[in-house]
Amino acid sequence: MNRAYKHFLENGGSPGVYKDYRLGDKFSISLIPLENTSFSSPNELEDNPIRAYDSLIPYGYNRNLGNVMDKHIFKSDNYQKAADLILDKIKGTDMFSSLSNDDKRIVYTRTLLSELVLPSNTHFLLNFVKMIKAYQKVIKKVFRNDPTLL
Repeated sequence: MNRAYKHFLENGGSPGVYKDYRLGDKFSISLIPLENTSFSSPNELEDNPIRAYDSLIPYGYNRNLGNVMDKHIFKSDNYQKAADLILDKIKGTDMFSSLSNDDKRIVYTRTLLSELVLPSNTHFLLNFVKMIKAYQKVIKKVFRNDPTLL
C-alpha cells in the first residue's frame, strides 16, 4: 500500500500519476497477494502485468519493465542461451542444491566456467549467479506449496 500511495505524492514514485491525479483523473488500484501467484518475488510479479497491459510510457505510467533490481539481464541472446543450457545441465546435481548463498554460487560458477574452458566474464558470472538464485527460489516455493513433489 505504501508503494502505491507514494505514486500519488508530488515527489513520489511517478510524476505522471501525480500530475493526472491532481488534474482529477480517477484511478483504480488492485493489490495482488504474492502468495496467490506463481511468482517468487514482488519484482517478478510486477513485471508480468506491465507487459500484459502494455503499460510502459507512452501507453501507461511505467518507465521500466518491472523492477529490474534482482533480475539477471545478459548482454546478448547468446549469453542467455549459454546460461540456459548450463543451468539445465547442473540444476539437478547435489552440488547445485548446496549453493545456499551468493558467495557459494560465485565460487561454483567460477569453477564451472574454468572446467568448461569458458572465458571468465564478470558480467556473465554475476548474472548467472542471479539466475541460479532466482531458479532456486522458484523451486523452493513450488516444493513449499506442494510437498508431494519431493
